[in-house]
Amino acid sequence: MSRIYSPILLFLVLHFLISCSSNELVGQDSLERSCREQKDTLGIRWTVTNIRTQGSGRVWFLGKAVSKDRLTSIQLSDVSALFYLTKECGFIPKEAKIIERCTEKQKDEYVSYSRVNVKDIICKNSSSINTPSISKALQHKRLTELMNRYSNESRAKVCTEETPRDCLYLASFEHKHGSGLKALKMAEVACKNAIIEGCRDAGFYMIYNKQVSDHFWDKSIDFEKRGRDLFKRACSEGLISSCVDYGNEWERMSTRDWARTEEERAGDLNIAFYNYKYSCDKGLKEGCVRYGFLLQRLYYAKEDGRNNLIDKVLESYIGKKTKKDIERKVKSYFNKGKIE
Repeated sequence: MSRIYSPILLFLVLHFLISCSSNELVGQDSLERSCREQKDTLGIRWTVTNIRTQGSGRVWFLGKAVSKDRLTSIQLSDVSALFYLTKECGFIPKEAKIIERCTEKQKDEYVSYSRVNVKDIICKNSSSINTPSISKALQHKRLTELMNRYSNESRAKVCTEETPRDCLYLASFEHKHGSGLKALKMAEVACKNAIIEGCRDAGFYMIYNKQVSDHFWDKSIDFEKRGRDLFKRACSEGLISSCVDYGNEWERMSTRDWARTEEERAGDLNIAFYNYKYSCDKGLKEGCVRYGFLLQRLYYAKEDGRNNLIDKVLESYIGKKTKKDIERKVKSYFNKGKIE
């Protein structure tokens, strides 16, 4: 016996299906071999666009995250996109939607992308609202709850001694969107548990995250030395990019002629030269380029007749060469550093 459905029932079912398919919380996630080829309705490969794009009266914000756990990477990419939106719009307007998602597997990790959009005029109007009660009334409650929930309690639960690699990812997220001190703490957990990239990142946050450096400055702690020591550790344990970071910090120190003696600055340059050349010999192109630039900089300083000790550092690496010899040597290092 065939069943006859009333028009009202059919309407309600259809309405439910439409509302599910246009859920403003998430775009449909897909596990792809490569998200680079994902195109939006305009035919644009959206996962390789800028973090912020604009057109046709709308503005889009792109989030990206990595984790060994697929759900964690998706949640982090969602929240990352929402943070970028919040930074510009002031809060998440009701009209905001996460419209695209993509996740791909890279070795033993998941890389997720999310894109949220909102009308440009709505974002501008939202950013001009200074009354908390009004912004609260106009904000997207579920997306705001998602962002707040994951950005506070859940991140702390994900980063543990047992999951040090997730600490690494979350530290990067905190550095961009949240607390520099939390980012440092998470990177240190990763470093302590044999994730050597955590040592490098902790060194970076120590020196370049303003909240962290200000914190240690107020306590009269040499945060730059701590950062350099972390770069050195990562370099010595085989992370060659950290050798460049370590060399760069000593080159930076060598420019402080108001605070360091000539002997100290010469020592700084020796360390920079050694680490740039070491990383270049190990095949890191950035090390080759930095070595070439440092040769070039010091040679022209030598031509100006400045600083005999630093001249000796230069000669210890290249000997007594003519200007033409130096230019050839610099060019050879720049060529080694070319990206194919």
